[in-house]
Amino acid sequence: MPIFDDIVGHERQKRILTGAFARRRVPSTYLFTGEAGIGKRSLAIEFGRLLNCLSPVKGEDGPDACGVCSHCERIRKEVHPDFRMVTPEDGMIRIEQVRELIEFLSFKPLEATYKIIVIDEAERMNPAASNAFLKTLEEPPEGSVIILVTSLPDQLLDTVRSRCFQVRFTPLSRRETERVLERIGIEGARKRERLAMLLQGCPGRVLAEEDQAGVTEDEILAHLLPPGRPVRWKDRSEMEEWLRKFILMIRDVAVSGTGIEREDILMNRKVGRLKDERNSLIPLERALGLYEEATGLLNDLRYNINHLIAGNYLTYLLRECYGDTC
Repeated sequence: MPIFDDIVGHERQKRILTGAFARRRVPSTYLFTGEAGIGKRSLAIEFGRLLNCLSPVKGEDGPDACGVCSHCERIRKEVHPDFRMVTPEDGMIRIEQVRELIEFLSFKPLEATYKIIVIDEAERMNPAASNAFLKTLEEPPEGSVIILVTSLPDQLLDTVRSRCFQVRFTPLSRRETERVLERIGIEGARKRERLAMLLQGCPGRVLAEEDQAGVTEDEILAHLLPPGRPVRWKDRSEMEEWLRKFILMIRDVAVSGTGIEREDILMNRKVGRLKDERNSLIPLERALGLYEEATGLLNDLRYNINHLIAGNYLTYLLRECYGDTC
């Protein structure tokens, strides 16, 4: 089965990549940017399969990998001698990993047309690693393709970004997200619909959250009830997860505050029930203000915002809602 056709969404990005392949004008360095869990890494791997496929086929939007030849199979399993996937070790991509990549690229492809490197979470390269890789990005060896994948491009060195052909990814539609969830085995149309709303076009997050306990909605809901518990995050990753779920919940509070009584449009039905029990959680105007502030904090994550200071600030805003004015 053609593999690009099998990827849900990202039609423009697929056309860019297949077009470069068809014209035989493939840039040596790519930068895939977009939110975490959106599908950047998956498409990078599939592009590597297309570049080295032994028997390319015609897909809906152009050339596609066959998905069954020895190159396609081994790249999918990440065991091909001309393919390398690099991920952070202990939260960082270190200079030793980059030196191994430089050595890997110093030799011609053993079997395939291209040597492919995919660096996931490229923003986690420490300064030494980034600087060591600059020369390679500036003058990639012939027959090599390097793909940097990141959700935080602003954290990369300017000199790294400027050397790459950038492909920007946008969130999937809700229907596309539901299709992905169905493919990965999420059962029940109602559950997929609700998850699609929570994931906001980034279905890969549901896979990441399966490996960790995560922040529960009940824990977040407790912050919306007086007297307002302090907001504490252990790291930036937990802060991002918490804020994404908080934003969806405060959206429900705002909807509830308008007087609309339809539970089916709420992402968390407990919000509607608590409103009935307590008359109101947070007034509409305050809820909208919290929504705006939380969205701003989430966007500020790309600028290396301190999660402790951000937590204290949000605690202050929440407790302000339980003063005389609320």
